Amino acid sequence: MSATTVIRNAPWIVAYDEQTEGHKYIRDGDVALRGDRIIFIGERFDEPADHVVDGTDCLVMPGLLDLHLHGYQVSHGKGFFEDLASKHMWMTQLFEFTWLLQEDDESAVAAMQAAACELLKSGCTTMAELYCSQRLPFEGWLDVLAATGIRTFACPMVNSGH
Repeated sequence: MSATTVIRNAPWIVAYDEQTEGHKYIRDGDVALRGDRIIFIGERFDEPADHVVDGTDCLVMPGLLDLHLHGYQVSHGKGFFEDLASKHMWMTQLFEFTWLLQEDDESAVAAMQAAACELLKSGCTTMAELYCSQRLPFEGWLDVLAATGIRTFACPMVNSGH
């Protein structure tokens, strides 16, 4: 049997209400998980738990979705783009500098892994990877996405008709 984890005493829980088919907000409650399943959301989970997480300062909610990600490029401008801006492109540098920073396969793998880590850390559990490079996706890009553990919709893109 899988381990049971309880997030205890969360001041706010955002949950799905099957009766209203919408979200509901629960105050000062517990969320219990067994394996990869939520088994309880409510006021107090009274069964034994293998792990207890203090939820006193937490908002417990469903995972977020990032529906537009170019993960292979995520590290291109770190520490660089933040200091640049173009008055012609609404203070972005996207179109003026990105073409200078073309990735090789090794850097694309590391960038995709870093992107998945950043998303999971910020509460995203699902992403749509829009692989849009000046060349075709590298061999094994789907394996890299699968290994991150984040739910992914792989969406390769085409830049031109060539």
